[in-house]
Amino acid sequence: MKKILFFCFWLSSLFIFSQDIVWEKSFNKSRYNQFGCIRSTSDGGCILGSDFQSDYQSDTTFSDEKFHKLKGYKVWIIKLDSIGNTEWEKTYGNSNHEYFEDIQQTSDGGYILLGVKSYEAGRTETEGAVWVSNAWIVKLNSNGNIEWEKIYPESQEHTDVKIIQQTKDGGFLLGGTKSVYDTNSVPQKFNSLSDKIQFYDSKKDFYVCKINSKGEIQWRNTYGGIKADYLTCIYQLPGEGYLLGGFSDSNRDTKNKLTDEVNDLLIKIDKKGKIQWEKSYRDSTNSTITDIQPSQDGGYLLGERCSQQGRMSDFGVLKVNSKFQLQWKKYYGGSKADVLRNILPTPDGAFLLAGYTNSSDGDVKSGYRGNGDYWLVKINAQGDILWERTYGSSTNERLGNIQRASNGGYLLGGTTGHFVGPLDGDHRYNYSPEKITESMKSDVKSKTKPKTTNIWVVKVKE
Repeated sequence: MKKILFFCFWLSSLFIFSQDIVWEKSFNKSRYNQFGCIRSTSDGGCILGSDFQSDYQSDTTFSDEKFHKLKGYKVWIIKLDSIGNTEWEKTYGNSNHEYFEDIQQTSDGGYILLGVKSYEAGRTETEGAVWVSNAWIVKLNSNGNIEWEKIYPESQEHTDVKIIQQTKDGGFLLGGTKSVYDTNSVPQKFNSLSDKIQFYDSKKDFYVCKINSKGEIQWRNTYGGIKADYLTCIYQLPGEGYLLGGFSDSNRDTKNKLTDEVNDLLIKIDKKGKIQWEKSYRDSTNSTITDIQPSQDGGYLLGERCSQQGRMSDFGVLKVNSKFQLQWKKYYGGSKADVLRNILPTPDGAFLLAGYTNSSDGDVKSGYRGNGDYWLVKINAQGDILWERTYGSSTNERLGNIQRASNGGYLLGGTTGHFVGPLDGDHRYNYSPEKITESMKSDVKSKTKPKTTNIWVVKVKE
């Protein structure tokens, strides 16, 4: 009898979870749609950013030969109203390769768009083209029309920008990773592709650039050790200065001892970009800080993508006090890959952890539809799970990020489809289908195109 009652409760909980979706929408422009991010807007709607392969639309015949000749990426922006209807959509870019990275609504009601323009800087005899990327910023008005745009070339260096934020003085902060090398030292011939990759990955640093409201550079700095250091998130402090989060492969730990592991890395800089301190909270095999959010007690929650205890990856959360001393650290997930994208504080003092899961066990108790689902976990201030929910279908779902809508509820954006685009290198993994909860129906109701990446946006209740 107890088993029957438990089973009935379990089924009813799945039904309740499926009912918290307010609306969901899918979008498809090309065979290759790479989701960037979703941002809430002041009117209760949201704006989506992505890039797409402009030379191969969804109805174009695909072949391996064409795949190796792909070119012509463009940026694609979609503005949705509060109920998910498209208000406008536009594409940006006029050269071979423009890639989307970030977008934010600005204080004047417009938007600041961050992208990357890539061009071929030279060719090697056996390994082909050597590409250089420059930051590209476009200021848009509320209707998506261009007000101004600027390109920031970095001579003899490759800059991979990922983040843009408006600062308190009306300017903007750009963040990313810079590969430092002298183009004159590029070998004419690499012995192998591995040698080429090692050459360009051998020295990377956190990169931060401050510009004013007109896009003019005020200062820019790099931060890092002797090897590769990657910037993944920035938090603007309430007073002055910024927190930079990411990971370091510079063979050092918190006591500057040599290590072969990838460490999480947190750096504090002042408003002029001068470094004040750096910390690492590593206690797992590999760890990366993915988000930084304030807590109501004056401390912070640090989101972490990590692997530990022999598992592929888990949601990792670190709680630090106002002096950035570690108070607790907890892991969430199952036996497969669970990837945390970002953290969102809630009005009741709790937090939402948002990402995607490939697990059907452990903390993933709300059901699993197969091949990866959006996964949302609510925790209290002590890190205890209050509830967790999955959203998806029997195909691949990969969450990009979550935002709180200005009129209430939460917006989840990412991809769905048989071929998942490169969110954190997902295309490198070939997950075998897991056990699917048969009583759970697909949450993807809007029209999608098979065997492509479809942008999928879900609004859920508080």
